[in-house]
Amino acid sequence: MSGFKAALALTMCCVLVTQVGVSSAGETSPGDCVSDDPHWQCGHLLRAMRELESRDGGPRGPGDPQPETLFTDVLHTKIDIKVEPDPLERTVIGTVTMTARSLIDGLTEFVAYLNPTGGQMVVTQVGVNGTGFTYVDGKVTVTLDGVYNTDDEFTVSIDYGGWPTDGIYWGSHDPGTGPVPIVATLSEPFSARGWWVGKDVLDDKCTFDIWVTVPGGYVVASNGILQGVDTIGNAKRYRWEEINPMIPYLASIAVADYDIYLTTYDHLGDQMPMEFYLLPENMAAWQGHCDTYVTMTEIFSDIYGQYPFIDEKGGMANTPTLGNTYMEHQTIPSMPRFDILWVNAHELAHQWWGDMITCETWGDIWLNEGITSFSEAIWQEFKPGGSVAAYHSRMASRRPSTPDSQVYVTDVNNVGAIFSTNSVYNKGAWVTHMLRHVLGDETFFDALLDYRAAFEGDSATTAEFIASVSATAGFDLTFFTDQWVMNPGSPDYDWAWQHGDAGGQDYLVFEIAQTQDDRGYDLMTMPVDVAVTTDVSTTTYVVWCIDDVSTFAIPIDGTPLQVELDPDDWVLTHSVTESTPSGSPPTCQGDMNDDGDVNGLDIQPFIAALLDPGAGPVTWKRSDMDFDGRCAMDDLPLFADALLGVSGCGDITP
Repeated sequence: MSGFKAALALTMCCVLVTQVGVSSAGETSPGDCVSDDPHWQCGHLLRAMRELESRDGGPRGPGDPQPETLFTDVLHTKIDIKVEPDPLERTVIGTVTMTARSLIDGLTEFVAYLNPTGGQMVVTQVGVNGTGFTYVDGKVTVTLDGVYNTDDEFTVSIDYGGWPTDGIYWGSHDPGTGPVPIVATLSEPFSARGWWVGKDVLDDKCTFDIWVTVPGGYVVASNGILQGVDTIGNAKRYRWEEINPMIPYLASIAVADYDIYLTTYDHLGDQMPMEFYLLPENMAAWQGHCDTYVTMTEIFSDIYGQYPFIDEKGGMANTPTLGNTYMEHQTIPSMPRFDILWVNAHELAHQWWGDMITCETWGDIWLNEGITSFSEAIWQEFKPGGSVAAYHSRMASRRPSTPDSQVYVTDVNNVGAIFSTNSVYNKGAWVTHMLRHVLGDETFFDALLDYRAAFEGDSATTAEFIASVSATAGFDLTFFTDQWVMNPGSPDYDWAWQHGDAGGQDYLVFEIAQTQDDRGYDLMTMPVDVAVTTDVSTTTYVVWCIDDVSTFAIPIDGTPLQVELDPDDWVLTHSVTESTPSGSPPTCQGDMNDDGDVNGLDIQPFIAALLDPGAGPVTWKRSDMDFDGRCAMDDLPLFADALLGVSGCGDITP
């Protein structure tokens, strides 16, 4: 850059830094909200509140936060039950004891849930601080022994039992000596109440003791740490303790004549036991998959931070009674098979996304299932011998067949909608995939670590997730989840290019239009890669596609021979069509006000974009002079060139 241009650039910064810099100096940190200021940093919190409040007048899933459950916070749950594995018996009987605190003044009742399953499950009595109860339509309302005010603690014990038909599954296997009865549970989305009585909602995690008494000869796998096994006559009582907060639907038991394969996770300075509960006939064949699972745990810990339950255990339980359904139970996923590695990766990733942090409403289930479906591809990329190509191949297999579907679930009483393969799993995975590209790898993985730090051991909504990501990125990403999660749609791109020249400089004159409005969907804001192969090199540029029609003049190093739109498939498009160039003149980078010229009127908005890292895509569309997707100091000398007419963009001829 010449001395004159350098001086001009420095002058532009110095003259306007006060005007721009002072106005942003007093802003709150991302996520803070001190008023009803509609600025995005407050707007995220308001969105989160509206997202939850909207349920008050609309549909709620049985496991969503309910009005009556907002009055209490369960601190600890102890499930002490006897389970009969014989399918002819199919009984569960015992006591659940919950320690809770009041969140309001004047609390006189505590609410829990138990599915009656046609009158086959009954509550027999309540105790400790409970003096009476009603049991109507699956809701157990316990009358407390007095009035409890905010932060007062109390304990409620509930005796119950019967023949459950939901959430627990009986069956058998044959180890070669004849059929042996086995049993396992699967409670998601709202079937924990099918086999134990408790506060089965999404916004109240607690620690657990899970004590299970079974006939001798059986082994019980459950969450957390095994504290001991007691012999009671001909029976065995397994005492498991989950010391980390857990959402009720993740409480699990698996009962069988298990053999146990034990190994150790030793990574990132920590150790823990890895426990694999295998049916005897599978022990020899699946030990290698158990070892691979340990490697998976190391890989995900490198990327997402240390395994969340390092103070407990990792592993899997072999549960063929669940058919073809796999479940990410905290510390011990229930797995009909161990030999489908992408499934193992998915359920393991849930230990971070779904278990450590859980969706706060069933509408937000993509935060569980979308991120973990994306994690299948992360395993393919970072596993021993993995590659970027393998990552993209796995993402291609997760491409939704109907990309317009809405990821956010509105029919939260419909289990099929909650677990829609197309919308929640596949498109949810692509939402995560696209967010990675919007942010870039370093910021994306930092954002996941920051999200973990903010919500570990808790639940989150989509609004809270994107508020956290925005805080890490430094700019408002609400537009991203609004268009890709909260609303239906996907873009139709119609694009064209031609070779241009100005003063001996080669340009790619690139045109891109969005046409999905013809199908009734809104325009979308996305960075789109444009790979240009010239007679000198191949270079990938980034343009921000925001409006219905945009043109760009991209300086290149020779004659363009081939141009590809989004060659690595980062954007979930409905259609992509290459057309004939319109011949309309391109808009030059630096033309901030779209008046057809780069002049003094563009200086202030350009410097404002340069000095405000939270300016966002609408500003970057024209202030990103070097087409790397962001406005940064590297763009300043190029803007000076455009301002002085050195670039000659306005004189381009095809």
